[in-house]
Amino acid sequence: MQSFEDIRQHPFIQLVQIAIGKKSGLDGPFTEDQWNQIMSIARQQSMPGICFQGMMALPEDQLPPKKSKIQLAYVSELIAKKNQILIDRAAEITKMMQSIGLRSCVLKGQGVAMLYPNPLLRCSGDIDLWVDGGCRKVLKRIRKRCKTGEVFYHHTAIKPFADNTVIEVHFRPTWMNRFSADRRLQRFFESCKDTQFSNFQEKLGFSKPTIAFDCVYSAIHIYRHILFEGIGLRQIMDYYFILMNSSREEREKAAAFMDSLGMHKFLGALMYVVSELFLLEEGHLLCAPDKQNGEFLLSEIMENGEFGHYDNKTTRRKGNNLFARARMRMSRLSTFSKIAPSEVFWAPIFKVWQYLWRLTIPGAFTKLKKESQTR
Repeated sequence: MQSFEDIRQHPFIQLVQIAIGKKSGLDGPFTEDQWNQIMSIARQQSMPGICFQGMMALPEDQLPPKKSKIQLAYVSELIAKKNQILIDRAAEITKMMQSIGLRSCVLKGQGVAMLYPNPLLRCSGDIDLWVDGGCRKVLKRIRKRCKTGEVFYHHTAIKPFADNTVIEVHFRPTWMNRFSADRRLQRFFESCKDTQFSNFQEKLGFSKPTIAFDCVYSAIHIYRHILFEGIGLRQIMDYYFILMNSSREEREKAAAFMDSLGMHKFLGALMYVVSELFLLEEGHLLCAPDKQNGEFLLSEIMENGEFGHYDNKTTRRKGNNLFARARMRMSRLSTFSKIAPSEVFWAPIFKVWQYLWRLTIPGAFTKLKKESQTR
């Protein structure tokens, strides 16, 4: 495990700080090996576009070797093209939902990217679409147009376009393992859904969440993924920009609500990471930073990479049976008992409940094929 100081002084982190305007230059010219390290970590954390932006702000004497410049420029161009495609697809899927009488809102990616200095340089994955109506109603209407994949408590997947762009259709933006906390969270989503679905962006062609909503939702999204899969710095940077664009009242309300969900230890750790790594000012934090848990959280992020793809303890190893994967998942989850005790305790109970719930949903265990499922 790397020390926090080593991570904070790493060439990659320096370049990210330059990209967001927190630093004017590197501590000194980097060697070719150091630039190769930057490229490697940028791939692991899905942040080559951000590194390209940082590189473009460097003084002449600190620019990387020609090979690294060309690589970053080429990858950044691909990222920008993919982002434009996803923006177009998000607008198209919004129209499709409207045509079958369903309101929708694009979560995360294409919406949060608008907070970045250059939105097209943020790496994006699938399109996450929150659709109003509840699981059964949404499934019934969508299945008249295209096939759905496995159905989970909060979402399913569809591929309505010829290019196989994956759309994650959310019945609920996210969830909590502890049932009482989840009920409170779902009531929160219900209370503010009209504002989110009506927050239509003419230039984009779809609705996106408000900052007040994202102060809560994006933190819980990070919380969910760090517990079960791992998460990268890209999502932490998303939250940095959300907090930078939030008001004091929005932050205070978000902190109080998430504290009621039992997330105070995690929030302290998260605030330490964004303050120490992205140099977020104290006035924009949700709560006091927690140094001990924050250093633990950052080590997990840096070691495991985007969505845990570089985690040696990953639960996705080929050849493992269901029991072995469940055991590895719980082994990983138990390491977070200090910052998320109730979520760790309730995780196996929720998993069993979710499986039984899925048995009541027709086609819940049907997986999408690789090819397009458009009818």
